[in-house]
Amino acid sequence: MPCYEVRLVSVEFKAAHRDLLLQALKELDLSFRVSEDIIYLRDGIQIDLGRQVVRCPQNMQGLINRLKQKYSEVVLKKVATKKKWSVKAKGQNKFTLKKWA
Repeated sequence: MPCYEVRLVSVEFKAAHRDLLLQALKELDLSFRVSEDIIYLRDGIQIDLGRQVVRCPQNMQGLINRLKQKYSEVVLKKVATKKKWSVKAKGQNKFTLKKWA
C-alpha cells in the first residue's frame, strides 16, 4: 500500500483568450510557465488551452475557482472598455455596467 495518494481531477475551463488568461494569472500573482497550448502552475496544475480543461490535484480546486472568477472579471473589463462602458464593482464577483449616451 502506498504511503500517500494523489488524486487528480479534470475541470472544464473555457478560456478562449490566452492573453486575458495570462493577465488574470498575473493579477492573482501566480507564477506560471507556458509551453505551446499548456500553462503550468505550481503544485502540478496544468491548463490545457487546446482541450479547454484544467488538470489539478483535488485539493487545488479552490485556486481554479478563483482563477475562473478573475478570468471572468478581466474579460468583462476588456469588453466594457471596448464598448466604452463604465464598470463598477458591487461586491465580490458582482459588477454594474453602464453605457452613457
